Amino acid sequence: MNQTMRAVWNAFVVVLVGILETAAAWLLYVGVYLGLESLFYPTNPQAFPADTLRMAVSILFYFVYIFLIFPLKRLPALWKAALSIGPIAAFQIALFFCLYQRLGSRLWSSVCSDWHGFVT
Repeated sequence: MNQTMRAVWNAFVVVLVGILETAAAWLLYVGVYLGLESLFYPTNPQAFPADTLRMAVSILFYFVYIFLIFPLKRLPALWKAALSIGPIAAFQIALFFCLYQRLGSRLWSSVCSDWHGFVT
């Protein structure tokens, strides 16, 4: 296998493992979310603090990666890169949702207060 094909194959492995790991992290989060929601909020699922759980689970994934996978000396750099995609993606998604909820609610309230004078 020549050098170019090896680089393409390595990139394919990193992307494929990263996508599978991100999907597994999402499925684990959804399972925890649905389990806790049905256990603690069976009558009012809208009251469940999903944003807090999302951030906690993503930070947990990231710390599991930092303390369990990253320090392994024998693990090749290719597998370290592939296994880092899931926790980093989960953290970025949770951070995006957190910022979206906070900025979106402020933006929406400012838009509604501006339009209040025009709507009669």
